[in-house]
Amino acid sequence: MSLAIAAALVSIHAAPAKPVSDLSDLDRFIQAKLAEFQVPGAVVAVIEDGQIKMVNGYGFRDIAKKLPLDENTRFLMASVSKSFTAAAAGTMVDAGKLDWDRPIFNYLPEFTFPTDYPGRNIYMRDLLAHRTGWPAFSGDFFDPLGYNRAEILHRLRYLQPTNSLREKANYSNPGYFVAGEVTAKVANQNWNAVVQKRLLDPLEMTNSGLLDADLKSPNAIKGYAVMNG
Repeated sequence: MSLAIAAALVSIHAAPAKPVSDLSDLDRFIQAKLAEFQVPGAVVAVIEDGQIKMVNGYGFRDIAKKLPLDENTRFLMASVSKSFTAAAAGTMVDAGKLDWDRPIFNYLPEFTFPTDYPGRNIYMRDLLAHRTGWPAFSGDFFDPLGYNRAEILHRLRYLQPTNSLREKANYSNPGYFVAGEVTAKVANQNWNAVVQKRLLDPLEMTNSGLLDADLKSPNAIKGYAVMNG
C-alpha cells in the first residue's frame, strides 16, 4: 500500500444508484472530474467490506514530460501527515504513556508557550484540535530556514497567540509539530521512528516513507517543494 492512496483518495458525492462493486462507470467519472477540477493526477482506491476492489492511477506524475501516474506513484503527504501524528499519539495513549487530557508540560517540560496559562494547561487535545490560540497559518517558516526540531521547539516561545486557549480553532502547523514532539518524547524515539514503527510497518506500507529522500524515487510526483521534517 502507498501513501499515494491515502493522499489522493477521491470522495465521490454521487447518488448511490449502484453498489460500490459496480465499477463500470468509475473510470470515466474520475477522468471527467480530474479534467473539471484541473487536477493533473490522482490515485483512487475503492474498498468495500475491507476488500480492495480497485486501485488505479490517473493522469501524470510529471506534466512536462507526460510521465503517467500509477498506483505506486509516491506523493508528498503534506498535511495528511497530521493524521499520522494524531494516530501515532493515539498508540501512545493506548500504551498508557500519554493522556489526552494531561497538560503537555508534564511530558515535554522544555516547551514554553508565550503566555503562562496556556503553557500550563495545553493538552494533546488542544494541539490536535488547533485550539492553542496560535494564529492560523503562522509559524511555518522555521523549517524552510533550516532549524532542527529542538531549535524550532525553542523558538515557538516567541510565536504570540491571537486568541485565548480553546477560544476558537486556528489551523496550526506548529501545534501539530509540538504534538509530534510530545509523542516522540514519551516514545523515546524521534517522530519519524514512531510513525514508521507504530503505523507504516504494521500496515505494511512498504512503498511509503517520511524523509525527503523517499521522494527521490523515479516514480514520485514532480513539482513540489519539499521541506525537511
